[in-house]
Amino acid sequence: MHNFIMNDAIKEKYSRAPHKPGVYIFYGKRGEHLYIGKARDIKKRLASYIFGEAPSPRIAAMLRNAVELDWIITDNELEALILEANLIRQYKPRYNVELRDDKRYPYIKITNEPFPRLTIARRKSNDGALYFGPYADRTGAVRLMRLIRRLFRIRICKYELPPKRKLRACILFDIGRCLGPCIGACTEEEYARAVDEVVMFLKGKRTELLDRLRAQMEQAADEMRFEEAARLRDTISELSKLLVPQKMDSDLGDRDFVGLAVGGGIGVAMIFRVRQGAMIARQTVPLTVPRKVNVSEALTEFLLRFYSQDPDMPPEILVSDMPTEKEEVERTLSDIRGRKVTIKVPQRGEKYETMKLVLRNAELIHGELIIQKKKVHIPYGVLELERLLNIPRTPNRIEAFDISNFGSDTIVASMVQFVAGRANKQGYRHYKIKTVVGQDDFASMREVVFRRYRRLLDEGKQLPDLILVDGGKGQLSAALQSLDKLGLKGKIPVVAIAKRLDELYLPGKSEPVSLPKDSAAIRLLQRIRDEAHRFAITYSRKSHRRKALALELMEIQGIGQKRAELLLKKFGSIKNIASASIDQIVTETKIPRKIAEKLKSELAKIVD
Repeated sequence: MHNFIMNDAIKEKYSRAPHKPGVYIFYGKRGEHLYIGKARDIKKRLASYIFGEAPSPRIAAMLRNAVELDWIITDNELEALILEANLIRQYKPRYNVELRDDKRYPYIKITNEPFPRLTIARRKSNDGALYFGPYADRTGAVRLMRLIRRLFRIRICKYELPPKRKLRACILFDIGRCLGPCIGACTEEEYARAVDEVVMFLKGKRTELLDRLRAQMEQAADEMRFEEAARLRDTISELSKLLVPQKMDSDLGDRDFVGLAVGGGIGVAMIFRVRQGAMIARQTVPLTVPRKVNVSEALTEFLLRFYSQDPDMPPEILVSDMPTEKEEVERTLSDIRGRKVTIKVPQRGEKYETMKLVLRNAELIHGELIIQKKKVHIPYGVLELERLLNIPRTPNRIEAFDISNFGSDTIVASMVQFVAGRANKQGYRHYKIKTVVGQDDFASMREVVFRRYRRLLDEGKQLPDLILVDGGKGQLSAALQSLDKLGLKGKIPVVAIAKRLDELYLPGKSEPVSLPKDSAAIRLLQRIRDEAHRFAITYSRKSHRRKALALELMEIQGIGQKRAELLLKKFGSIKNIASASIDQIVTETKIPRKIAEKLKSELAKIVD
């Protein structure tokens, strides 16, 4: 085994890994995807991480940061390869692709010109161009663009065509990577045909594209254009390898596959999302299912609730079991979508095999949840809180907010997270208030609650079961306003706790309520409230100290606010800056050497 410590949960999960092909996923502390890989045998591949030779530094770093492991089984390795590519494009795992400052995923763009260009775009624009993607990172998009250029010879230059003056062909034409429209080496019709073929390739229209190229090859051979026929033959050969149809990436069109497993008071809905024949995402939705509710009843409730909030509802939803009141569900979903939605249970063929795969994954995760449920101990205070506040679900995950003012110019907020009644410090966050001028606790609470849950929604992360805010009616109202703005009104219970009397303010109640003084529930809320306050105060003092240090540095000629903040960020303290060499300061901060020398000289006068 490797000499670094691997998370016990991962090692325990590995022991239950299947000897089947599929995709495995490592998750970080915040539930983010760290690494997605494929395997012919999932268990053997995972064993290589745990028992094999020392991994590369990248994989070693990933394993040190991983806290959870999951997998999706497939029918064969090639299917796993396609699924892996789609999931990487969807989630952009940290250790699969290079981290970049720009968080937008790039698109391949075909411009709207007489002779369209192939280029990379960071966002879609309403300019009449065709956009394909997004792709996981620029490197992957560039590689695909190079492949397209080699196979279809579409230009990438920025010339305005047809040209107003005579142009010279570039090297790409000379090496056969461009059709050369800039020098009239092809007609507009010939070039348009090549662009059509690129579009067919990017849309996955395999049969139509290959048939078209074969016809062109035969025509070229009949006309004794043997060099062109040979080029087309090579293109067809390469595309035939690239475009092998698979179950996960075939003619399944636009539809969702929904499999549901229930039992033991728990349900798991597994959704495989297929668009243009390719599986683009997998979603797992745990459910609380009363023990007497059967699969068909649970499926009816799930479909109505899930798709009522889904902006990407497909025209067809394939399910593992027929929901009760099928016609009513179809009618309701059709009204939401604005176009017809049909619900079917596949009976045979490719869709039936895919549904079996979906259901198998749902059952696998359902079994995991049953095991976890038996292991998890929920403290009495959490259960009592659920009962006394009459909230709809057990508040296993509680997030609490506190605002701290250290003078009107230093306003910060804290958010602490408790899971199963215990502090989860990996989930703690602190915030600098950005939009509020002066001391305004209500506006500050509005800002921080909005920022926190907008981010969770954007990233598809888990929302809390209960939100606790430090304060009274005003703070409660501010938090509710932000949740309403995010479309979360009524979806997350919120309670405010006053500092002095430990009274609770609840939505819709004009007067505060008091829990029994000796109850485990009030002690839990007090502990969470006090921890949020401690965390906010600690961060506030740190921010104030750093600001004071920055002001001290700004007394030195050539050091403004940005440079002062950068120096403190890189070195931590004035003493560390003074101890650093001039070369270190220049390298770490890019500050000009003359200013770095001046800085060192001045600090030497005030630092022992």
